[in-house]
This record gives sequence, structure tokens and C-alpha cells, in this order.
Amino acid sequence: MNEILVLALVLLQICAQFATSGSPVHRLPGFEGPLPFHLETGYVGVGDSEKGGQVFYYFIESENNPQEDPLMLWLTGGPGCSSFSGLIFEIGPIAFKVEKYNGTLPKLVRRPQAWTKACSIIFVDLPIGSGFSYANTPYLQRGDWTLVNHAHQFIRKWLIDHPRFLSHQVYIGGDSYSGIPVPAMVQKISNGNEKGIQPWINLQGYVLGNPLTTMEEENYLPSFAHGMALISDELYMSLKKNCKGNYINIDPENKSCLRDFNILHELISGLSEYDTLNPKCEMALNTPHGFFSRRSLINKFRTTLISSRLARPPLSCQSYVYFLGYDWIQDNKVQEALHIRKGSKRNWQRCNPFDYSYDITSAFPYHANLSPKGFRSLIYNGDHDPIVPFMSTQAWIRDLNYSIVEDWRPWLVNGQVAGYTRRYSNKMTFATVKGAGHITPEYKPEESFAMFIRWISNTPLWPTGARIKDVLWKVFHLSLEGKAKEWYMNLPLYVDNPYESWTTLRRAFLDKYFPSTKISTARKEISAAKQEERKTFFQFWSQFHDMLTKCSNHQIIEEHLVHYFYNGLFPHDAKVLDATANGSVELMKPQAA
Repeated sequence: MNEILVLALVLLQICAQFATSGSPVHRLPGFEGPLPFHLETGYVGVGDSEKGGQVFYYFIESENNPQEDPLMLWLTGGPGCSSFSGLIFEIGPIAFKVEKYNGTLPKLVRRPQAWTKACSIIFVDLPIGSGFSYANTPYLQRGDWTLVNHAHQFIRKWLIDHPRFLSHQVYIGGDSYSGIPVPAMVQKISNGNEKGIQPWINLQGYVLGNPLTTMEEENYLPSFAHGMALISDELYMSLKKNCKGNYINIDPENKSCLRDFNILHELISGLSEYDTLNPKCEMALNTPHGFFSRRSLINKFRTTLISSRLARPPLSCQSYVYFLGYDWIQDNKVQEALHIRKGSKRNWQRCNPFDYSYDITSAFPYHANLSPKGFRSLIYNGDHDPIVPFMSTQAWIRDLNYSIVEDWRPWLVNGQVAGYTRRYSNKMTFATVKGAGHITPEYKPEESFAMFIRWISNTPLWPTGARIKDVLWKVFHLSLEGKAKEWYMNLPLYVDNPYESWTTLRRAFLDKYFPSTKISTARKEISAAKQEERKTFFQFWSQFHDMLTKCSNHQIIEEHLVHYFYNGLFPHDAKVLDATANGSVELMKPQAA
């Protein structure tokens, strides 16, 4: 009898190891009412009984068109940080309400800038040991390549369990230290496809924010500090002369370089380690040393482990929400709602960077290997990040030696410069986000959202004049719906413009860009539009009307119309745009009525 019980337990462990387990979450403690989006949590077994474990994930289905929108696997950096950070603090559809902690469960609110408005996202707790993921044995080897292999196993097993996503475009995303494993992970998946490993994954590319890449990022700290007016010209020139560009492993005999570098660190020690514009706040580091006190970049990432046991920073600090995260996720009712396996983890940790093998010394070779394969990539940097300075990212991109197809230019949000961007012939887009720190979406959610929505939809961060037809067709396609048309027709006249009314303005656009035979088809198609899209449409026209009343040049009106569309003030519908092989976008012609 005992032998049978032992055998049953062994079989149960084996089954759990190779199976996936996902459950829907309809409500979360702290959030008022049912969740207005689809959330699933679960486990996927990876590795084997001795060298594997159970990988926990949060899956958010696209809030736009889950049947067709892309699927993205998201890894938080660290190394060893839970994807809970990406979900709650960065790009997910919920966030903590920032208010003083009073001993009760922190409240959750909707995040309007959720990236799940354009794609489905799997937030995964990797490496094993981070978040709610757990190992089968007490001493599981963890490291970059183990993470890559486990992620590869995870995504294929997850897709087998979710076959409706097998044909979807797939992207891999992450930020910070994820810049090291993600390119290797993309290469691993690509090689697996070429070898015929099933299921085949419709891999399209990757997204990396403020990515650690070459392990030489600290060499750009003096240039960053000088460019930000944090050190003097004289100190900068002395650093260049005495250190000769090497600031990571300084020769202890080079007293002049050590002196200059110590002065640099002293000058910037009063600044936030993650964003030079933000106040320096308690980050609840588990070691007494912050970023600027370390020479090794890897050691710096070790200091990002957050502990709920340390003193809370002021409410105005960016890091305050991390403490709310601990207060919330340690609650038994929260873990029950998330379907956490009881007894699987003694203590939840947002980050666990210890006992980790840093066995990928540089991600650059993997970027170089991926470039000829035609994968799209978005690489973005907050321009006030001292950990991974934007010039260090520019340097390794430049070393890939691909030609520029769209040169350095600003990209806008709400009519203001949000950053600068450049596109390369290997389908790589680089973008800076103005005023953002190390974890860009935390500091600039609106701008990060606009940037991602445009890129994932295969549209440039900054539109070109050749694309005006695409924009106008979408606008007038919507404007022909009954209620929208009535609202549109009743708007007041603006006599200072070359058109006498909104009606004649619309007709002029239609006559100029589209044959009249398309109008009846558009009217039929728009009757099935979503209520949310109509609401956004009304908001757009209200703002657009305010602009038109102050403008007397119809060409400027057209330019503003394009600008409003591409800056998120008008709903984006990927169906209207068709990406062609050369990267341009052509108007999709409607079918005959």
C-alpha cells in the first residue's frame, strides 16, 4: 500500500512537471468590482524533476482584438525579478493607487496606458526562484542560460495549452537586465523553429527598454554625467586623459584615474540612482550600497532587491509603490485569488538575484545574429538613466553597422517632443524617451504607451507625409456612422477657414483623397464599431475642433489631423493599415458593397 502511495506521488510530480495549469481570475482584492479585462494565472513545468521547477505567470489578454493582436512574453530584469513588477508598476492594465498606507490592503486602479490595449502579454516569473516560481529541489542552478532554456520551454508549452494563439505574431520583451537574456532567448526560439521543434512559433521580434547589453555600460557614465552638467569640463577631460576610456576595472596603480573617478561618484552621490531628475529616495536596498558606490555593473543590479522590512520612503517617491506591492501580494486573500499553490513559497520576493550565474557576458553577438533574419526590434532608453546611459545603447547599435533608413528626428505626444528616434535597415528602431529614468514606463507612462502602440502596429514613431491617406480614411470611415455624423454635422461653423462648415471640410477631404463609391461601404462597416471606439472618436473631434477654430490654413489642418492620429488622440485600428515588405504602409481598400 505504501509503495502505491509513493508511486502516486512520484507520478503526480512528473505530471505537474510536464503539464501547464492556468485559471481565470475574475476579481482581485483591492480592485473595485470585476476585472474589466481577462486575467489568467498559472504554472508551467520546465526542466526535469531534478533541474527544473514550476514557472508562474500572469496572462493578460489583449483589450483590443485578442483574436488577432500579437502575443508578447515579458521578462522583468534584475536579474531575478518577478514579472509582477512589469504587470503592476510598468505596463499592465492595473496599478496601485498611490496613497499613504494605513494598514489596510492597498487599492488597485486601472492604468489607462496599458500595453495590453494593443497586444496580449504573458508576464512570467523567471528565473525560477523569482516571484511565485519555485524549484523542484532546494538547490537549483540559476543563471542566464538556464533562464533562456526555461523560457524557451515555457513559451512552447504555454502555446500548446493555448492553441488559439499558435498563429499569432509573437514578440519577446523586457527591460534592464533582461537586455542580456532576451536576445539569446529570441535566437533560441528562432533556432528551434528552424530545427522543426513544435509547436512552431510565429516569432516576429523583440522589445528592450534601457537594456544592459555589453557589460561595459559604466564606461559611458562620465560622458553621461558631463552631458547632463553633473561634472565640470575640467574633470571630464581629466577622466578621459587619465582613465583612457576604461572606468570598470581601473588599475589600482593608476592613482590619477582612481582620484578622478572617486570625485565623479562623490559629485553624483546625492542623485537618484535610477533617474537623475527624480529625488533621491529610500529604495529599500538589501545591501548598504547603492548604484554609484559600485564598480561592477553586475553588483549594481544585485542592489535592486526590495525588502518590505525597511523604512518606507515619502509618498512622493517613485519607490513608495514597491512597498505597497509587498503589502498587497503577501495578503492571503490576494494569493488565493491569484491561485497560488499553498506551501510552494515560504516568502514572496520581488527580486532574488542571489546564487545566480552570469554566464552570458554580452548580448551583442545575439543582436548581430538576429539582424540578418529580419526580426523587428524596438530598443528604447530613458534619456536620464545613469545605469544604462542612452549613449551606451547607441554605441552597440552603431557597432552592428547597419545603414540608417530614417535619420534622427523627434517624435511627439500631445504636440510635444517625447523623445528622439532613428530606424535602421535591420528593422531596428531606437528611441529615447525624454525625461525618463531607468524603468522608462514607470517615469513616462503616456510617452512609453504611445511609443509602443505605434511600433507594435507597424507604424513609425513619427509619421511621414505619404501616410496621410491612411489616417484620413480611418477618420472619415468612422465619421460616417450615424450618431457620429449627427454630432459632426451640428458642430458650429468656423468662418476663418477656407471651408464654410465641418460638412464642406469633410467633403473636401473625401473628394481629394477617396472616390465617392467608398462612402456607402464605409457606412455599413462602421455600424459594427465598438462603443469604446465611438467614445474615443467623440473625444478626438472635440479636441480637433478646438484646434480648427484657431487655424486658417487647410494644409496645417491636414498635418494636425495626422499628428492627432499618431499621438494616441484617435483610436488606432491595425486593420486599416497593411505593412508591406519594404516597411511602408498602404491603404487597405474596402470591399465592394
